[in-house]
Amino acid sequence: MALSSKQSLTFSTYEPNEALDVVRKIYCDACWRLGPRSRSVAPITIFNRSFGNFALSTVGYGRAIEIEPHADDQTTMIVGVIKGQVEFSGSSSEFRGGPGSIAVLSSLEGSRFRYDEEAETYKFIFDRRRIDTFIARMTGLPVQRAQFALQMRSEAHCHLWMGFFRTFQEINASHGVAQRANIIQLQLEEMLMTALLQTQDGHHTPLLDKPAATIAPKHVKAVSDYVLRHLPDSLSLGALAAVGECSIRSLTRGFNATYQCSPMQFIRHERLKRVRADLKNKGLDRSTVTEIAMANGFNHMGEFARHYRLAFGELPTETRQ
Repeated sequence: MALSSKQSLTFSTYEPNEALDVVRKIYCDACWRLGPRSRSVAPITIFNRSFGNFALSTVGYGRAIEIEPHADDQTTMIVGVIKGQVEFSGSSSEFRGGPGSIAVLSSLEGSRFRYDEEAETYKFIFDRRRIDTFIARMTGLPVQRAQFALQMRSEAHCHLWMGFFRTFQEINASHGVAQRANIIQLQLEEMLMTALLQTQDGHHTPLLDKPAATIAPKHVKAVSDYVLRHLPDSLSLGALAAVGECSIRSLTRGFNATYQCSPMQFIRHERLKRVRADLKNKGLDRSTVTEIAMANGFNHMGEFARHYRLAFGELPTETRQ
């Protein structure tokens, strides 16, 4: 039985062929073989939630199974093992892991998965081309194909990604939070891609370790002016770097040198200042605090109130009084 919408799908069945049709629709074309002594211990369950350009999935097959995707090389996937044992083999590397372990698949091309009866996994699925472009923005170098080490060896990093998985589960479970997540999908994607670059070695590692040149003041000014003109809008580091015609790393260094804060902290502080001015504006007395905050780019009222108090030493309602 499948429950689906444009953004999410939950599916459960005991029929492998029925499940294979869903796998082909969500991920890619594939073929699979049941293990020689495979027995059904649970239904095949699949969950998939799209967040714009990336997705989160969980899969449990309830039987020993081998899957061979017929995929191109345009997908990068982070696979975390929740329970059971999972094996993966690619063109030049292999992975075997139990609960808590993570594999980073730079591409699904030429890959093969093996799950035991108890195996259940979560997957963060990205468009590899967007990761390639993101790395280019981070380093200021031409776009090249991303290549990551297969196994995530740091236990702390594995715990971090399990934490991301649990957080996104909670986001999906709460309708209100999920609606807000839809508004900031680009920021969520960039957060995860940044975490991937920081937690997993690959061709990008020496590039990120190289000293970056300090950004010219005119680029900082171009971005800060753009921010002030677009405070109510959804602003991402990638978009701001494009405005400044620089890498994200150079942009961040430039803001730290000029304003002693990151670009996102600069955005938040300017939004807070504008909210404060609006709260003091008698012409806006009929607008609620929430309406004014949302009109200036804030979507999470609890976080807004906390940052407002830290910045000005009082609650927004106290400013209005």
